[in-house]
Amino acid sequence: MFSQNHKISKNDGFTFIELVVVLGFALLITGVLVVAIDPQAILAKSRDAQRVKDLDELSKAIRLSLSEGEVSLVDTNGCEDCTSVSGFPKSDGAGWVKFRILEDRVGLAKFLSVLPLDPSNEDPYIYTFISDEKTQMYKIITKLESLENANRMRLDGGTNLEMYEVGTGLSLEQ
Repeated sequence: MFSQNHKISKNDGFTFIELVVVLGFALLITGVLVVAIDPQAILAKSRDAQRVKDLDELSKAIRLSLSEGEVSLVDTNGCEDCTSVSGFPKSDGAGWVKFRILEDRVGLAKFLSVLPLDPSNEDPYIYTFISDEKTQMYKIITKLESLENANRMRLDGGTNLEMYEVGTGLSLEQ
């Protein structure tokens, strides 16, 4: 029935073994790339970049509010809700940044609608506000988690070498 010219063709697809080998090789390359790229370190650097940005923007808003006579800082010695984890993100003086709004003024809300919260907002990665009513000086501190930011914490001019500190009173203590 079969003619001599008609050949039975071999299946041109991949065998199961070939597919397993290719998938195994792809998984091996993916594993090597994940280890080389270190996604946890990249995420830590990203959260630190947000922390630095948040503190710089908040510090700028506080400085502007003070210079334009919008607010007066209060003494935060012993304050238990002067952190982003324990206080509110309100920018009206009742949030985790403490101040009094001066008469007929808008306050910090003129420059910042809500207070920032740390990207993880869990101890030790929280924002803390410290201020002195007499000197009208303040500082905001946070811990940076990427090892690449160790120098930033040591060289920011503050008193705590293991925290990132910004503000006008970097020598203030809690």
